[in-house]
Amino acid sequence: VREWSLMAGGDVLMDRSEAAGVDPFAAMVPALATADVAFVNVEMAITARGTPVTKTFVFRAPATAAETIAAAGVDIVSLANNHARDYGAIGLTDTLEALASAGVVGVGAGLNDGEAFAHRVVQVDDGPRVAFVASTQIVPSGFGASANVAGVANASAQRERVLANIRVAAEDADVVIASVHWGIERDTCPSDVQRSFARDLLAAGATVVLGHHLHVL
Repeated sequence: VREWSLMAGGDVLMDRSEAAGVDPFAAMVPALATADVAFVNVEMAITARGTPVTKTFVFRAPATAAETIAAAGVDIVSLANNHARDYGAIGLTDTLEALASAGVVGVGAGLNDGEAFAHRVVQVDDGPRVAFVASTQIVPSGFGASANVAGVANASAQRERVLANIRVAAEDADVVIASVHWGIERDTCPSDVQRSFARDLLAAGATVVLGHHLHVL
């Protein structure tokens, strides 16, 4: 298998930039498109519909945001976070559809829990199959997916299910990337909860654990 590259970023929020015509990826060096696989966490609804949920911060961007993300070279995004359902099930459904139409794979959220917890695979040209499993430990009320409810993969309530999905992904792919939305914003050191979950993810078969939500390195 040839040498290949993964480039990953954290929380992407375009509620102001997209409406203003600003491409937040334009000045990035190296460009995300230079990687064989590029990943970010999309922390907003991409929709013009829906009703905002009752919480301190709600975010959404117009449908063109999905095209901006795709044009930047992003291949796959996590939607397992505390803003995916900011505009309800309709907003999440629109987000999934907008990304898919733009050619970007979404992971960690879905129309039901089966979709939300399922891994997604990106095939590197002449390279490995790379599986992504995304989940969140930051879960506002009503955000978790269930049998008949669109939502996110809830790692707080269903930790073992996430680990089981890592094992399944490891059977299906050469490399497994575990993406987790977790921790306490602006804390510069991981908590014991994060460390414990990371160890379990690696033991289950994850090659890499990518964390976001903290807004710090």
